[in-house]
Amino acid sequence: MKKIYLFILVAGLAIGCDKNETLEDDLSSCANSEGFAPIDDKIKITQGIFGTISFTEGNCMPGLGPRDCRTCPVIRTVRIYKYTTISNAIKANNQAGEFYERFTTDLVAETKSDANGFFQLTLPAGNYTMVVVENGLLYAAFGDGQGGINPITVGTGRIETNFPIKYKAAF
Repeated sequence: MKKIYLFILVAGLAIGCDKNETLEDDLSSCANSEGFAPIDDKIKITQGIFGTISFTEGNCMPGLGPRDCRTCPVIRTVRIYKYTTISNAIKANNQAGEFYERFTTDLVAETKSDANGFFQLTLPAGNYTMVVVENGLLYAAFGDGQGGINPITVGTGRIETNFPIKYKAAF
């Protein structure tokens, strides 16, 4: 009986690997992506943040079944607010915990990432909350353990702050 289960496991992994190659091409969000590109030549700021916005979707779990996980750079609006906690956020109705309708804190800056997901913003030193606009809502999947929503701290100079969007991926 153990040999049958082992055969099913190995066959399932092989099928999953073959299917992974064909399903990747069918994923909608990455279909028109220009792909990740070097960003060193794009960075023009001397103070603030820069980075890449990426979108991951599909089955990213190891094991049996097809793995159709794909990550690509995306164009999104990036918003920086004063440091925001959950008590300063209005949750979006009928959405997962990482979606918000709005914040009661001040919007500090906004920009749009390019086709390679690259963005940059000049910001003074301080504590902020970074979100992206996703389907008309504010998206931020990370916190600091004290109620802060996707916090970033800017000191002197510039820092790289990449932003993964993963709500359509299974891990």
